Amino acid sequence: MSKRTMSKRTVIGVVLLLLALPAAVALSEAVIFHVRNRPNGTIVSSGKTREYFLYVPRSYDRTKPTPLVISMHGAGGWPVQQRDLSLWNDLADREGFIVVYPSGISGRGPRTWRVGRNFQTDVRFISDLIDKLQARYNIDPLRIYANGISNGGGMSFALSCRMSHRIAAVGLVAAANFVPWEWCADTRPHHQRALRGGSFLCHDSYCNRYRVAARGSNTPESAAGNIGFRVAR
Repeated sequence: MSKRTMSKRTVIGVVLLLLALPAAVALSEAVIFHVRNRPNGTIVSSGKTREYFLYVPRSYDRTKPTPLVISMHGAGGWPVQQRDLSLWNDLADREGFIVVYPSGISGRGPRTWRVGRNFQTDVRFISDLIDKLQARYNIDPLRIYANGISNGGGMSFALSCRMSHRIAAVGLVAAANFVPWEWCADTRPHHQRALRGGSFLCHDSYCNRYRVAARGSNTPESAAGNIGFRVAR
C-alpha cells in the first residue's frame, strides 16, 4: 500500500471521527440528562403507572410525625426540574419535612396536569400517593401541603377543592387555573395567601424570584412562615 493511499485513508478516518463526535457527545449528554432527571418512585393509580421523585431528609425520625410537602411542576416540566426550580429540598433539610414531586401525564404532548376535564384522575393519583407515603413514613396527617407553579398551581387549586380534608394548605405560583372559583364546591376552609389573584405556599428562594417580577422588589418575605408552614420539630 502506497504512502499516498495510507495518507488518504487517515484523512478520511479523521473526518469521519470528527463528524461522529457531535453525535457521540449528544448521545452522552442525553444519557446523563436521563440519569439525573429520572424519578425514583412509581405507583399504580387508576390503572396507570405514575411517577414521582421523593426526598427524605437525613434528619427524618420515624418516631415523630413529619410534615409532607407535595410540589407540582408546570406544563412541560418534570419532577426533578421542579425540585431544582423550587429548592424545597434545601428547606426540608433545615426544617425536617419530606418532599415529593409527582409527575403529570405526557401522553402525545408535554407532561401536564389535567386541570379541567378528567382532573379527577390526577386528584386520585395524589390521594393514592399520600396513602403510599403514609404507609411507609410517619406522615403527620394534619401537616400535608401542596404547591405548584403554572399548570401545577392549577392542580394545587383542584386539590384544595377536592381534597381539603387531607391537604392543610395549598400554594399557587403563577398559576394556570382554567376553572372558575365557583367550580370549587368544597366548603371546608382552606389556608391560602393571595398574590396577584393567585395564592402560594413556598419559601423565600422559590417565591422571591416571582415577587421580583410582580412587585419590582427583592425584599425577602417568608410566605411559609406567615401561613404557619414552619413547624417546630
